[in-house]
Amino acid sequence: MNRKTTKIVARSAIVAIVGALILIPSLKSNPLESVKASAPSETDSIATGNTHEKDAVKPSASKDNATDTDTTMTTIYKDNYKTVVLFNQAQIEALTGQSLDSAQIKDVLAELQKEATWTAQSFSASEAKLIADAAKEKSEKLPSILTKVAQNKVSDLKLIIVHNKHHSDANFGASHREQTNQNGSKDNVNKETTVEKQTTSIDNFLEFELEVEYAKGQYEVDFNSNYGKIKAEIEDERSNTSKKMQGAAALEQLEKILPKLDITNDTSKKEAISRTLEAFQLADNYKEFELEIRLPDGGQLAFKSIK
Repeated sequence: MNRKTTKIVARSAIVAIVGALILIPSLKSNPLESVKASAPSETDSIATGNTHEKDAVKPSASKDNATDTDTTMTTIYKDNYKTVVLFNQAQIEALTGQSLDSAQIKDVLAELQKEATWTAQSFSASEAKLIADAAKEKSEKLPSILTKVAQNKVSDLKLIIVHNKHHSDANFGASHREQTNQNGSKDNVNKETTVEKQTTSIDNFLEFELEVEYAKGQYEVDFNSNYGKIKAEIEDERSNTSKKMQGAAALEQLEKILPKLDITNDTSKKEAISRTLEAFQLADNYKEFELEIRLPDGGQLAFKSIK
């Protein structure tokens, strides 16, 4: 090998060695960076686990709150004007902490008359006072309703709260909602009041709830045509034998009366009471008169009189 060839070989070797020195650090760093990018760190894994754990807890807490509410009451209707709540026997007992039987009806009533009973159910202080006062005003009527609930003659105690900028009121009544007994069959005393046909000649009221109390019993009307369903019921307890009409029979009777009853936003309280008593052929020697109306335009009217 001559001197010139030796120089060429030496230069090639130097170039190869320098290239290798440059390439080796690059090869060392790239695999490490690749592993670091693809594998999550211990800190990242813990943070992700905490996030899922919180998400799993939230639904159960929400579910518990709903269950607590359901054990004491059932809200069947609520808007900016009115709230309607039902209490069956188990819910009344949970609400008051008293057993609903003949021996403790007075104790149940006493609890219903306490504002604390209602604030404990998340009602505002003003609503609680309104409801407690209504329970006191109904001290003669409520024991009868509570007894009927205990005897399964009616399904629920009903509470109606009217709340708008012009008027606030609360009232207790009875509900005849159909319910299923422990054997899975329907209780005959709570027959469904929904009418099969979905049209009616009553177009001046969406809801009409009347309750007139006399010295010997009361007279009640419940008409509702909201949400494509028509419900109708008339109950007369003024004599020893209670008379009740439900469904189609009650609607047929009300279609003869309500379309002719002229009560609007401009009707005075005195006129509304007088026209209603005349339409239903009721005497004016009542102890208490209560009427709640929902108009087609969504307006709410309420009239109450105690003698």
